[in-house]
Order: sequence, then C-alpha cells, then structure tokens
Amino acid sequence: MSRDRASLQGFGSDSQTERERTKHRGRMSVVRGSLYLLAGRWPDAVKETVDGAIVAKANNDHLWHGKALDHLLVICLLYAWAGLDFQIPQALLAATEKSNSGSGKASKERLSSNHADLKAASAKSDPDSSLYNLVGLLPELVTVVQNLYSRAWVFTEDKLPQLK
Repeated sequence: MSRDRASLQGFGSDSQTERERTKHRGRMSVVRGSLYLLAGRWPDAVKETVDGAIVAKANNDHLWHGKALDHLLVICLLYAWAGLDFQIPQALLAATEKSNSGSGKASKERLSSNHADLKAASAKSDPDSSLYNLVGLLPELVTVVQNLYSRAWVFTEDKLPQLK
C-alpha cells in the first residue's frame, strides 16, 4: 500500500469535498447532542447541539439547523420543567434575531431592545427570568424552526438513494 493512499483513508473518499465533511461533522454533533439529551446529560447536550447548529447554519444545512434549534428548545424546556437555572443558548437568540431582520425599522428597534433585555436577563442566575425569557421567545423560535424545515423541503441539496 502506498503512503498517499494510507494518508487519505482516514478522511473519507476522494470525491468527498471539505464542505461535505464539515456538514457531516455538524450533523454528528447534533446526533451526539440528541444522545446526550436522551441520556439526561443536558449540559453536554447543549454544548454539542450548539456546535452542530453553528456548523449547520454556516453550511446552509436547513434541516439539521432546524433540528438543532428544535433540540435546544427542548433542552431549555426541560431545564425549566426541572426548575433548574439555565441560560438561553446564543444559537437560539441569534436565530430569532435573523428571522426578524426583514421587519420595519421601528419593529427592528423594538426587537433589538427586547433581545438585549433577554441577553442581559438570561445572564442572571434566576430560573424564573430564564423561563420568562424563553416563553417570550417561544413563538418566534417555533416559526424559525418551521421556516427552516420548509426550506429544507424546497431547497434540498442532499441526494436521496434510488429506490428499486
């Protein structure tokens, strides 16, 4: 076996691009986050899922970005249900900020001040304020996730296997 062939084996097939590898790493991060969530390791689930959301967003992987945001929302709801202190992950706040970027100027100013208040309040260690902030973001987050799932349906880049 030649040295060139041995060095490529650990990195997938020759036809796989760097973007596909990055997309795969992001998806695996979301899967690991899902497994941590199921295992009850919520802090690890947040870390892995946020990493996956960032990679999915950067690669326009709409389905997996929506799935990551969906999981982060569930994790926050579980923290609130358990009465534990939590901070709303930046990935969720960033998703709602982007969804409102097409609004009018007055609406943008109001939303940006609301997001600044949410960021400041989320940094506090009061579980009730975190829950209150989450309830305020919930309708926007659900809309963002639904829009991402819709985009994934319309703008699919993934090739589906042929059925025989």
